[in-house]
Amino acid sequence: MSRTALIDLSRLPRPDFVTLQDFETLLAEIRVDFLEALPSAKRDEIAATLELESEPLTKLLELSAYRIMIERQAFNDRAARLMLAYAQGAELDHIGVTYYQTERLTSSAGEPESDEDYLRRLLLAYDGYSTAGARDAYVYHALAADGDVLDAAVTSSRAGVVTVTVLSRQGNGTASAALVSAVDVALSAETVRPLNDQVEVQSAAVTEYEIRATLTIREGPAKSVVAKAARAAAEAYAADRHRLGLPVVRDAVLAALWVESVEHVELQSPTADIPRDSHQAAYCTLIEVDYVE
Repeated sequence: MSRTALIDLSRLPRPDFVTLQDFETLLAEIRVDFLEALPSAKRDEIAATLELESEPLTKLLELSAYRIMIERQAFNDRAARLMLAYAQGAELDHIGVTYYQTERLTSSAGEPESDEDYLRRLLLAYDGYSTAGARDAYVYHALAADGDVLDAAVTSSRAGVVTVTVLSRQGNGTASAALVSAVDVALSAETVRPLNDQVEVQSAAVTEYEIRATLTIREGPAKSVVAKAARAAAEAYAADRHRLGLPVVRDAVLAALWVESVEHVELQSPTADIPRDSHQAAYCTLIEVDYVE
């Protein structure tokens, strides 16, 4: 069974709450308004003055136009952060609690749930209002069971039996017996699962791998800086792939390492793609990026 399909909020165009205008259009409107506010006898004289770029009055109107542009953009940014698609940090917390009655979780290591993971649970929250008969409802309740649950997937190989696979935030992702038990208890509550469903909770099967590469970097920027950027890109890819059912694709690793100024990547590991099913996950234990001197 495929991973839970959620609405991709990033594909929605961001609305503008205040209309944005280019600088010249806004400046022209300000000049018109300014001249209309003057006594009619002085308008021609001041209009001629405003044609001179060096005039302090011209600079003042230009500064006003620029400030209005900045303030409108800032207002749009602030307003957008009140929407689920763009909220981060405390703003996302307020939306989660106010509209979804769902708080951000904390792992056993004291680390708060990331915005990305919290957003995923918020998108699943309405599924959690019903009993966990549907796949998304089971996923929501599994993710909400404990702050150490990084990911959850649901399959059913036979009627009446639901298998919930759990990926942990700790270590390589293998769920401890205590975490499996916590999810099992959460899903077995009378208010959560249908009476005729038998729920089986299991840990993800985790395959560990390494990323080892040697870069050929063209002359110019410091090679150590380029290698550091390539390593950061590889780390981001590995973190993104550490989910249930997501494969590690060798070509994607190469693409991540191929940052600006890299001319060639010799990828020693992984040597092949690492396919994953919904009950499996991949975990990168080492990222080693060298470069040709």
